[in-house]
Amino acid sequence: MTGDDGSTADLVAWDRSAPVYAATVGGADDSFRRRFAPFLDRWLPGPFDVVLCHMVLMDVPTLDRLLADVAVRLSEEGVLVASILHPAFFGQQPAQDHERHRRVTGYLGHEERWVETFGGHRHYHRPLSWYVGRLRDAGLAVVDLDEPPSLPARDVPESAWTEHERWFASIPTMLSFAALRVRAG
Repeated sequence: MTGDDGSTADLVAWDRSAPVYAATVGGADDSFRRRFAPFLDRWLPGPFDVVLCHMVLMDVPTLDRLLADVAVRLSEEGVLVASILHPAFFGQQPAQDHERHRRVTGYLGHEERWVETFGGHRHYHRPLSWYVGRLRDAGLAVVDLDEPPSLPARDVPESAWTEHERWFASIPTMLSFAALRVRAG
């Protein structure tokens, strides 16, 4: 990737999904180098200005080592940016008992589920406070958190959303956060 000032960026990508890996390698853009590490043990040493984990952390059974590895590989001003399924609303079911709402049957308990989508995979439900604790233990601190609206499946402007789509957007199904390394002293 080439910036406005002519500088280039180096992108390191890791994905354990063979189809995603193959599709990305096949679509490599010559404007930047791509290096792929199929296993975390082979990850490059860094430092990295940004580590992006999009919809990953909730599908990793043990996060301690991953987060510690990310923390030590971040540059001085580096940031971890991650998105996950909103733990408060995973496994919820839309319900309508005289008014529309989402029924949540549990939150604080840890749970492992098999998810059929995206080729099938394990999902590990954990409350938000658990994630913050694991980040803290790895030497990272959350500095930003966002709960974006759940957008409709169809691509239409907000003014064209149905009443159901407006309601659905009002309760986020995902969240994202940014975390920085905690500096000693």
